[in-house]
Amino acid sequence: MNTLNQGAPESQEIEALLPWHAAGTLNRRDRERVERALASDSELARRFDLVREEQHETIHLNESLGAPSSRAMEKLFAAIEARILHHVAMAQHLAFVVALWIGQSWIHEHAVIDAPACESADAILRIDCSH
Repeated sequence: MNTLNQGAPESQEIEALLPWHAAGTLNRRDRERVERALASDSELARRFDLVREEQHETIHLNESLGAPSSRAMEKLFAAIEARILHHVAMAQHLAFVVALWIGQSWIHEHAVIDAPACESADAILRIDCSH
């Protein structure tokens, strides 16, 4: 078996893939490259054993922490919901402002309003408001 050549870009690239190989998330091409390198390089194989050991320790530590309290989860979900509602309200307000602006622009550009028309519009608005 050869030993890992520290300076070779290919060796560095293979070594960088070791955590993903340990997790089983590499595509077939990269998985085969790593497996070939592990079979021919004892130093790389030793480093891969260290990566797997660290992975197992990390998983064990995370599992030993347990789940957050239900109060913490409720607080998190409430904060997320409040933020979503805030963004929805902002979007609705913006849509309303844009609609008003478009409406005013259209009226000023296309409508010819004389005095009797204004009185009629005023009367319609009063009727609509009285409902």
